[in-house]
Amino acid sequence: MVLREDLFIARAIGGAIAVIGIVNSGEWGDFAQAAPQPRDRQTTLNMVKQSVIYRFPEVKHNRRFEITNNYLFANRDLENNSRIDESEQRSLPYFNEDDRAIALTLADIVILAVQNNRNIKNAYLQRIADRENLAVELDKFSPNITPEASLSVGSSDLGSLTTNTAQLGFGAIVSIALPTGAEIIAEWETSGIAQNNSEAAIDDETGLQQNIELRFSQPLLRGFGREVNIASIEVAKLSEQVNILDLKSTLIETVSDAIVAYRNLVRAQEQVEIERLSLQRAKELLEINRVLIEAGRRAPIEMVQSQTNVANQEVRVLEAENDLESRQLALIEILDIDQQTKITAIEQLEIEEAELPKEQELIDLAYQNRPDFLQALLALEIAEFDLLLAEDNRRWDLDLEASYISGLRTDTEDTNDLRAGLNLSREFGDRTLQRDLETSRVNILQEQNRLEDLRETIKIEVRDRIRDVNLLRRQVELARTAKELSAQKLANERELLKLGRSSIAEIVRFQEDLVEATNAELNAKINYLNALTQLDRTVGITLDTWEITVEAFPKLD
Repeated sequence: MVLREDLFIARAIGGAIAVIGIVNSGEWGDFAQAAPQPRDRQTTLNMVKQSVIYRFPEVKHNRRFEITNNYLFANRDLENNSRIDESEQRSLPYFNEDDRAIALTLADIVILAVQNNRNIKNAYLQRIADRENLAVELDKFSPNITPEASLSVGSSDLGSLTTNTAQLGFGAIVSIALPTGAEIIAEWETSGIAQNNSEAAIDDETGLQQNIELRFSQPLLRGFGREVNIASIEVAKLSEQVNILDLKSTLIETVSDAIVAYRNLVRAQEQVEIERLSLQRAKELLEINRVLIEAGRRAPIEMVQSQTNVANQEVRVLEAENDLESRQLALIEILDIDQQTKITAIEQLEIEEAELPKEQELIDLAYQNRPDFLQALLALEIAEFDLLLAEDNRRWDLDLEASYISGLRTDTEDTNDLRAGLNLSREFGDRTLQRDLETSRVNILQEQNRLEDLRETIKIEVRDRIRDVNLLRRQVELARTAKELSAQKLANERELLKLGRSSIAEIVRFQEDLVEATNAELNAKINYLNALTQLDRTVGITLDTWEITVEAFPKLD
């Protein structure tokens, strides 16, 4: 299998992004589609609730645009690229090659994570091998044809007599397995032989022969029946769904981690601005204090308080800037882009006021969408098929066998042979059959226990996430009020300072209160948004929220 260099390619498509998994000989494999902006959460929940089972939609796409994986740093003029229209240009991240700084929205982060993350790439690559495993099982009842051809020459001496022979043969073997467990094998062979001798008294010989053999075997006990013989195909189909859910789980985890990392970057950027603004206020207060001292309204010793405040604030700015760089690197690691890139988050922290569905609705939604829960259901089905096969393996071997052989020769009479019979056998002393049976029974019980345990775990996790969302939404409101009051207190205290009715120490304290309140509001907002992200992850609708679809390969016949 030859893979193109641009295995993972993406293009903004009219406000959406299509991330393609594998490109092989012009055939599209698994791919994901992500929209730059998430759906309204209530719309997403209402839409997903309508589906009672998880479906793997068929591949549907009318347009494909592609650019290489390193488009982020490609030296190209997008405006002169005729393959990209104006709406598509706007959906691409802005990149400045001079200072290697890039301004990204949260939607850009989702796009880049799906496109570039190596875990996702590896998951798509694994899908190639997984798909071939399914193809092998689906081909189980297809005929197998083995053509044969042979040519041989020889020479032998017996005293003064030399005999030269030449033999040419053609043939084929065709075998086919039937869902009932039967196997039909047809063999055809045609060969010709030519022989001459050095003695003129002995005539040359030429012979032609053709053999046709048909063999039929049908198990009557072990290996009999459609249910037993298609079990391996059903297990392969179930395993294929498990593999698709693995890919979906990888996408959910990566997208969720990228979203949280982006918001951590937003938090770090805002904290830098907060600390810088606080430093600016500290310097302004230092100047005010200097003027008051020069005017004789303050003692010179009070200058030390202001200078200490400025120095402490400069340290906080450095700490915030260091944390910002750390958050940038953490996000870059998830996106798997150039580590020298400087990312600037430009997303506004908007708080969603949508009302959450009822608790039981979210729990049911999790049962329908959580990859791990769906995998547990599939694992139970696979275990049931394993038990079916283990029980079948303990049966006696009773086979109906029939054969027909026809031989056509030019030098002798034709021959025909027809036979039929029953063959009964059983191996004794092999305890592996009983072991496999008991193991299969235990596996079913274990899978049932895991399923019930996961069912209870999902209930607890959903309730925890709902409680977190409601609590953090209330904290956002309280933090906003606290910040407004802190700002008003500081403004009032500044007016009192101008009138000589306050002190530098009070101003410094109120400034610190405002910084703390501002940071508290910022943290409350981000924690609330992250709680919504975690709720999406817990319920299993992260990909639905961001309109990312995981689609299977086209169906195999």
